[in-house]
Amino acid sequence: MRTFEFNRNKYSRELLIDCLNIKEISALSTSLKEIHTTLFYEVYFFTEANGSVTIEDQRHELNGSCIVLLPPLVARQWDVSFDDTSYVVFFEDEIFEYTLKDSFFLYRLQCFNFNSIHSILPIKDGACSNYCFLLNRIIGEIENLKEDSSYLLNAYLYQLLLEINRNYVSYFNIKEALNTNSEIIKFKTLIKSNIYSVQTVNEYAKLMGVTRNHLNKLCLDILGRNASAIIKHELLLACKTELLASCSTVSEISYKFNFSAPSNFTRFFKETEGVSPVDYRKKFQNDKN
Repeated sequence: MRTFEFNRNKYSRELLIDCLNIKEISALSTSLKEIHTTLFYEVYFFTEANGSVTIEDQRHELNGSCIVLLPPLVARQWDVSFDDTSYVVFFEDEIFEYTLKDSFFLYRLQCFNFNSIHSILPIKDGACSNYCFLLNRIIGEIENLKEDSSYLLNAYLYQLLLEINRNYVSYFNIKEALNTNSEIIKFKTLIKSNIYSVQTVNEYAKLMGVTRNHLNKLCLDILGRNASAIIKHELLLACKTELLASCSTVSEISYKFNFSAPSNFTRFFKETEGVSPVDYRKKFQNDKN
């Protein structure tokens, strides 16, 4: 699977944000036929789209005006056509550490942390003008960089993401506008970075410095599922991505994810997904042919 890194030195000074017409990078994204991922955040603004995008293992239809939200390390595959006025904003996750002094800001946004099923947000008429205004500000500032440009770019991006998050929460009828519990944010962050080797509630509780019971209660109260269910869900998604995006054998994948034997990996996958890893990979390949 191809993985793209952010080019901080593309312009005359180091920047952690970029904004382009999608056609300028289509060969590296929307026109790229193979499954790929990035090490940075992406927000696609389609003013008119027709087709689909497969995110992890979920196929999403794209019709009309919509936003596609993609956090880092999420496998995707495009099959979409779009008009000439569609844009993409992409940025590094540490961009807000300098201005907000908040390394968890992006984890507080529901639009990037709910789940991949809700990665597509239709653009309503009232929101379109606000998005376009901020996108044009970002592009204009990048084209005419000044000493204070990084501050303005961060401010424009900050406002843009909050606008998206408000519309996202409203559209999907999510109770809380922002994730505010620092322990939950830490838990989700740890899972993303450790899922290959850390897969039990006890281990994550130890990493967080809390008890197993405290972590389970926290997850039930805020996320509606116990910690074990959340870990298994993330593990399953990671395994699916590996099955779809790599040529590794089932045995190789099982050891990569720290299963003691391939049979245990197959058992876990079949119990949670309903099919074996081999059948899941075959089904996906058949769907694409």
